[in-house]
Amino acid sequence: MKPTYFMSLLCAAALAVFASSCSADKEVSAARALAGRLMPREASHFKFVRTSEAVQAFTISSDKGKIVIAAPDANTMAVGLNYYLKNWCDVTVSWYAADKVVLPAELPLPQEPLRVESRVPERFFLNYCTFGYSLVWWQWKDWERLIDWMALNGVNRPLAITGQEAVWQKVWREMGMSDEQICAYFTAPPFLPWQRMMNIDRWMGPLPQGWIDSQAKLQKQIVRRERELGMKPVLTAFSGHIPADMKELLPGADIRPVSLWDGFGEECRTYILHPDDPNFARIQKLFLEEQTKMFGTDHIYGLDIFNEVDFFESGPWDPAELSRISHHVYETLSAVDQDAIWLQMGWMMYYDRAHWTPEIIKAYLSSVPQGRVIMLDYFLEKSMIWDYTEGFYGQPYYLCFLGNFGGNTLIEGDFDDIGPRIEKTMAEGAPAGLGCTLEGFGISPYLYEYVLDKAWASPLSDGQWIEKLADRRDGHGNADVREAWKLLLHDAYVKPAVSSAGSRLCNRPSFDPNHPAPTWAYSACDPEILERAFSLLAHSGCEGDAIRFDLVALGTKVMENRFDAYIDALRLAYSQKDAVAMEDILDEAEGFMEDMEALLASDGRFSLQGWIDAARAMGRTPAEKDYYERSGRTLLASWGGAGQLTDYAARQWSGLFLNYYKVRWDMFAEEALQAVLDGREIDQQAFDKAVREFELAFGNSTAPLKTVEPADTYELCRRLAQ
Repeated sequence: MKPTYFMSLLCAAALAVFASSCSADKEVSAARALAGRLMPREASHFKFVRTSEAVQAFTISSDKGKIVIAAPDANTMAVGLNYYLKNWCDVTVSWYAADKVVLPAELPLPQEPLRVESRVPERFFLNYCTFGYSLVWWQWKDWERLIDWMALNGVNRPLAITGQEAVWQKVWREMGMSDEQICAYFTAPPFLPWQRMMNIDRWMGPLPQGWIDSQAKLQKQIVRRERELGMKPVLTAFSGHIPADMKELLPGADIRPVSLWDGFGEECRTYILHPDDPNFARIQKLFLEEQTKMFGTDHIYGLDIFNEVDFFESGPWDPAELSRISHHVYETLSAVDQDAIWLQMGWMMYYDRAHWTPEIIKAYLSSVPQGRVIMLDYFLEKSMIWDYTEGFYGQPYYLCFLGNFGGNTLIEGDFDDIGPRIEKTMAEGAPAGLGCTLEGFGISPYLYEYVLDKAWASPLSDGQWIEKLADRRDGHGNADVREAWKLLLHDAYVKPAVSSAGSRLCNRPSFDPNHPAPTWAYSACDPEILERAFSLLAHSGCEGDAIRFDLVALGTKVMENRFDAYIDALRLAYSQKDAVAMEDILDEAEGFMEDMEALLASDGRFSLQGWIDAARAMGRTPAEKDYYERSGRTLLASWGGAGQLTDYAARQWSGLFLNYYKVRWDMFAEEALQAVLDGREIDQQAFDKAVREFELAFGNSTAPLKTVEPADTYELCRRLAQ
C-alpha cells in the first residue's frame, strides 16, 4: 500500500523529533566530555541541559544537589561551566595542559539561578604568528586543553591553520612539482606562519616529510574537536602565493615578485600569481577541494594578500586596481564554495597606513558582496580601524585585542583602556564579534580572559572582576593578593604591547643609548608599582600553580628593573675608568644573575629546555631532532639570517637567560673592563660582530644547556621582596 500524504507528514515529523533529540544528545555529550576531561572526579556533579533558546545564553542553577548548566549548544554550555568555576569555585582553567584543575572539596550550589546572554554572536581566537611563537611544537595533549580553554571562554571562530602544507603538497604535485622541490620551498616549522602569510620562502628548509604528515593528522584531530564544541574553524585559502619553481611550469602566467620582507634576501623572496590571471581560479579550486577532503569546511577562509608586503610597482596605489583584486579573489572562493566567507586580518591597515587610506580600504572592501568578507580589527588597544572607516564600510568585523608580540614575557596591555574601547565599539560600532589576536602566549592570560568575558552580559563590574581574578590566582579572598592585582591591573598594565621590545637585560648590550639594535628596552610601568605588587604576592602566604606562575613572571620583571642599576653603575665606573669599581659591580651582578636563573628554573612554564624537548619530540631520527631544535633556538635568538629580527621573540626563560642573555652581558662586561685596563674605548663594532656570531652559533647549536639548581619559588621570592 502506498503511504498517504498524512502518513508522510507523520514520518517526517517523527524524523525531525529524532534528529532534534540526537542533536541535543550530541551537544550535551560534548559538554559532558569536556567536564570529564578537566575534572574527572567531579564531572558527575554537573548536569547539562539543552535549551531551545534562539539566543546564546546560559543559565546556572542547582537541582537535587547537582549544578545545572542550561544552554542551547555545547559551546555556550562550556561558557556557563567556566562562569561557575570562576565565580563560585575561584578556579581558573589554564590553557596549558600541565596545569591542574583543582576544585574545592565541596562544590558550592547556586542558591539562585543566574542567566547570562552573549553580547556578540562570534568570538575569534589566535593569530598566524601564534602558530610559530607558541604552538609550533604542541601535540594533541596540548591542543586538547587549548581547545577546551577556548570553549570555556566562548571562542567559536578559532584560526585553524595547522597541517596546511599537506594540502599544498598535493596541489603542487598536481601542478607538476616534485616532492623535493615542494619540501625545499617550505620553511622550517617555527617560520611556517610567515610563509603562509607570503612573507618568506625556504628559510631553514627543507621541511621534513614526517612533519607534513604528522601535522595533517594533528589538524584532523583539532578541527574534529573544535566542531564537537560548537566552533567553526577558520581554515585557509589560496592567496596567490606560489613557489618560484612554478614560473617554469606556468609559462606566460602573470607571476610577480613580492617585496622583500623585513631584511630577508633574494633567496627567501616570495612570488604571487596575480588574481587576474586565469590560473588563480584553477589553483584556488584545487586547494579548496583538497583541503575540504582532508579537513572538511565551515565555509570561513582566512586569506591575506598584503600582510606587510605588496607586489605593485612604485607609485601611488590605485583604488580601482585594489577593487578589482578583491573582487576577483572573492569570485574564486565563491566559485568553489557558494557559502564562502572571506576572513582577513586588518593588521595591514594599521601597519601600512600610508597605503591603506580610507579611500583604498573602501574600494577594496566594497567590491565584495555585503557580509561575504569579515575583517579582524586587529589591534584595538592601539587603533580601532572601524572608527575611521564607517565600520569597515558596512562589512562585518571582529574587534580584537592583540596584547603580545613574539611571545615576549613583558607586562603589557592597558587594562583600564581596553574595557572602554570595547564598550564604545559595542555602543557605536555594532561588531559581529570580539577576538584575541595574540602573537604568543607570553605571561598575561588573564587579559585575554577579560576580553572574551566582555562578549557576555555578565553582572560583574570591572572591580568585581579583578577581585574574582585575584581569588582565582590562589588568593581565595586574601587581602594582599587582591591589593596586588588592583595595583597590577590599574597601575602596571598601563601601556599597549609594542613589537621589538624587551628589557635592557635581554637586549644586545651597549652603553650607548643611541646604539642601533634589533630590539629596544621597554618598560611599561613604574618600577615601584611592580615592587609593591611583588612584595604583596610574595608575603601573602598563598601557594599554588597560579600564584607561583605570577610570582615568577612578576619577580622576573622586578629583577630586570633592578638590573638597570647595575648597568648604570657599570657605565659610570667605565666612564671614570675605574676598573676596581667595575670588578666589584660585576661580582655583585653575578650573584644577582644566579638568583634570576634560579627563580626562572623554579617553574617549568618558564623553560627553554621544555621548548627544546618539545621540538626534539617531533623528530623521528636524530638528524630530524637536531633540525627541529636548531630551528626552535634560531626563532628565539637570531630569527632571520641578517639579524633584522634578533630577539624579537625575546622571553625570560630558564636556560635561555643563563645560556644566551647572560652570556652576551658577560661578553660585554669583559670587553668594557678590558678596555679600561688597556686604556682604550670599547670597540663596539668588533663587539657587535662577535656577539652576532655568538647569536648565530647559539641558534645553530644542539649542545646541552648549562643549568642551575632550581630555587624554592616562595622562599626565594620572599627573600627578593625584602
